[in-house]
Amino acid sequence: MHSIFCLIAATAVHAIGNGSALFYTENADIIDMYGPGYSTPPIGRMVVAEPASGLECSATRIEKTNTFVTSVESPSGRAVMTDAVDPEYDVFVREFETSFPIRYELANFPNLKRYRFSDSLCIVTPVSTPYNGQLLASAKESRLYLTVDGDAELADNGVLLHPGKGRIVITLTNPVEGEGNLAFAAKRAGEVFARSASYWNGFFGEGEAVRSAIDPAHPLHDEIVRTLYSVPALIHAQQSRSGGVMAGRYYPMAYIRDQAGVLKGLLAMGYASAAEKIVRFWLGRFERFGDLVTAEVMNGEEGRMIFNDDVEGPSYIMESVFELAKVRPEILAECKPMLDWALKAQLRQLHKGMTCFSGDETYVAGAILQRAYLYHGSSDSTGRFIRTAERYIELFGGDGELREKVAEARALFRENFVRDGIVCVNQPWRMEGLEFPRWQDGVCIRCWYDGSYGRLKTLEYDPVSGYHVCPDCFGKPIANLPEIEMVALPCVSLMTGFVDGGFVTEEEFRSAAGNSTLDPRAHTGYDFAMRLNALARAGLDTASALAGMMSARDADGAWCEYYRDGKQSGCPCRPWESALNCEAMLNTPGVKR
Repeated sequence: MHSIFCLIAATAVHAIGNGSALFYTENADIIDMYGPGYSTPPIGRMVVAEPASGLECSATRIEKTNTFVTSVESPSGRAVMTDAVDPEYDVFVREFETSFPIRYELANFPNLKRYRFSDSLCIVTPVSTPYNGQLLASAKESRLYLTVDGDAELADNGVLLHPGKGRIVITLTNPVEGEGNLAFAAKRAGEVFARSASYWNGFFGEGEAVRSAIDPAHPLHDEIVRTLYSVPALIHAQQSRSGGVMAGRYYPMAYIRDQAGVLKGLLAMGYASAAEKIVRFWLGRFERFGDLVTAEVMNGEEGRMIFNDDVEGPSYIMESVFELAKVRPEILAECKPMLDWALKAQLRQLHKGMTCFSGDETYVAGAILQRAYLYHGSSDSTGRFIRTAERYIELFGGDGELREKVAEARALFRENFVRDGIVCVNQPWRMEGLEFPRWQDGVCIRCWYDGSYGRLKTLEYDPVSGYHVCPDCFGKPIANLPEIEMVALPCVSLMTGFVDGGFVTEEEFRSAAGNSTLDPRAHTGYDFAMRLNALARAGLDTASALAGMMSARDADGAWCEYYRDGKQSGCPCRPWESALNCEAMLNTPGVKR
């Protein structure tokens, strides 16, 4: 018998993947499928069409696995569905037992083609199919094959489950790897659950020392331990075999910032091997291109997503390598050329002792901070630059000019960003004496502020408005543009780096931490971690903050991208937020023995 534990809610989005094929499920639906390699267009979804209403679903994870069991209750009866993906082959299996009929529709996305063969349904993703905001296109053809056995039959547009037992098998593949995956699916699909359980039991073994260190007397002991299974699982399921980690259901690329937080969380949870894979992914892309950008594809192809890159991204890379080197010291020598590039990239952006924002920075992307502030000084990226540059100098030395620039940035930090003991997010005067770059990839600021938002595209600096806009908006005034000002967001001012780095006094930090709250209107999913870390660092009571953070998890023990009006918002099943929150949880006094 499988041992199943239940978490705090009825539903969640679950990531079930093997590094090549990735499936997201919710309730009784398979809502997105990516593969091979993760950085591909989503291939389709399979959703319950009949019964059209009245279903109540509850999913649980089988302990020490990434297998999920979903119970489905309806007025007509009950169904149980069990899902897993093979650790080696790109084959997903859903076993079912139902007392009432269920009809699934297989929906493919635009540009994809669907075929009905004698023994399967097939969706073909042609070469050059666009994805990820239309910025990228598939370089290879990929295919989905859906087959059934037992009390199930294929229809032209989906699957019929009759009362009884059976199996749905979905194979994601391309023509190069197709024979092996399809042969396994045809002959050995029944082995998937045992093979998957064995793999995941081995994976979780690396985190056993951390889980065993949780104080048995802690009031949240059981929930903490469960989260130390669910979060590593959702991260590893979304980590490609190349080492890159998908940023969540909607973002099929490996983002620098997100992976840096994931690396910190993995190290805190005891998974140094998975953390090292992230750095080796960066090394591979760096060796190929000579730099790294906001987001890289994970399937070895050319695709890259470029925003205002040479600021927080390089500092996160340096910070991550230095963190990994604490347990893998040999990595420093191998990463030295990448570290040299990362430092020089930030120096090119340094002006008045400040670096600016990435075009994909979370507060900007989530409209918590104005997009108009992109080229302002950023306290976060500047603080990270100073601390990582100083660490670089400690390890490798540096010439007089480098030391002078780093010292100047530190000397100016308080003047630039600290107001009444609070570290503000931005500083508008960074652009004084600078010219805006003519071209920028990102979201048009005029489209953003008129409410149409628009897609990611190449923008051009418009001297009429003074901002980067798309060709449709060039030369037109921007309505609704808020007044430019310095902003203090509560959790930005609480990042422990500000006090550990000596940018504010202990008294200022303690006061800010003691008065901190989460804005109920909108905050990020990792603001929980920022506040909890700050309270712990300041020696203040953490019980309420820890309990609040844990109550914000979804049913599988993960956190999402944003929280608006107290509700989960944006991308679910997020590795970045979940990893940082777990790190903060483990750093909280009293959690470990």
